[in-house]
Parts: sequence; structure tokens; C-alpha cells
Amino acid sequence: MTAFQANTSLAELNWQAMAYRAVEALGLTLAVFHNKRQANDLRRGVPTPVTVGQRLLVSTENNGTRLYRFDAAGRIVAEPVAANEELIPDTSTPVVLDGLVYGSSGRLVCLDLNDSLKTLWDSDQKDFTEYCTLVAGRGRLLVVTQAGKLCLLKGSRSGLERIGTASLFDDVAETDREVWSHPALVGTRLYIRNLLGLSCFLLN
Repeated sequence: MTAFQANTSLAELNWQAMAYRAVEALGLTLAVFHNKRQANDLRRGVPTPVTVGQRLLVSTENNGTRLYRFDAAGRIVAEPVAANEELIPDTSTPVVLDGLVYGSSGRLVCLDLNDSLKTLWDSDQKDFTEYCTLVAGRGRLLVVTQAGKLCLLKGSRSGLERIGTASLFDDVAETDREVWSHPALVGTRLYIRNLLGLSCFLLN
């Protein structure tokens, strides 16, 4: 597997902290993003909001994917600046890489961040038809599938290029291989939890 590492600048981290503090200070919840939906639907907002510059990308199973902005006072504007109804993840958090949004909702979906979240393509490759998690950085996507496969991909506006695939838990019974938690990447070490416990893999 090719070496992989995700980078986030200090400025990006500072903006993320400011964005979430603004939401918290104003007492806002996901309800502000989905004010046209029933309260029962709001409880299903599992994917984590993603900061994109000074905007916030929100994806949920019942409301699709929305891009929001903040006003001059740091308040979230409830009307989204862009929306997409095709990327509807129930639990997987999308990632943003080189102006493209990648997410999992029964298939891998790619949206154009700079063109009103327009769908560019979707992939129904078998590995990605169930739950999977994504990590993005250095022009690459690292995907961990529900079945315990690790896939390194190169995404673009035109589609996916698979660079490498590894089955992580061949020595484990299939019933115990499932991965539902998000992996943690520390340098070249990847920590993944399946149904039996936590494992560490070295990427090189």
C-alpha cells in the first residue's frame, strides 16, 4: 500500500474551532439545518459536519447534502447556498479533497463543491455498496469498507482509479470482520476497530 498521510493546516484547525464555538454559543443544533423536517428525522443526523473554508458541509440520510455559510456576525444562515439529494449517508462522514466532495451512501458519490454540489459521478463497485469510511489527503482517498478491506484510491472529476486494495482481517471469521467505527491515522500507522477489537496497521 502506498504511503498515505492526511494534513490539516493550523489555520484550518483554528477556523474549525471558531465555527463550532459559534454554533455552540448561539445554542444552535442540527435543527437549524433541517427546519423543514420532522423532529424525529433530526435525530438521525449522524455524519459529522465538515468545515470547508468558512462554510459548513452537512450530510444526513433524510436531508441529503447541504452547504451553509455564516453571516458577518458568525451566525449560520439557515438557507443553504447549495444542496444535493443524491449523497444521503446514514452514518458515514463525507470528505473534501481538491474541490470535490466524496461520500458513501450505498455507493461512492462525488460532488463538485464549486458547482452547487452537482453530482459528477457515482460508483457501484461491489466494495463500496455497503457502509465505508473515508480519509482524504495528498490527492488520495483511503477507504475502509464494512467488510474490512482497505482501498487506496485516486479520485478525480471523471471517476476513480484504484491504486491498491488489502484485506485486513483474513485471519478473522467473516462475522467478526465488520468495521463500523472511523479509522484513526497517526503518521503511517492506521488504527482500525472491527467487532473483536482494535488493530494497528503500518502503511508503507
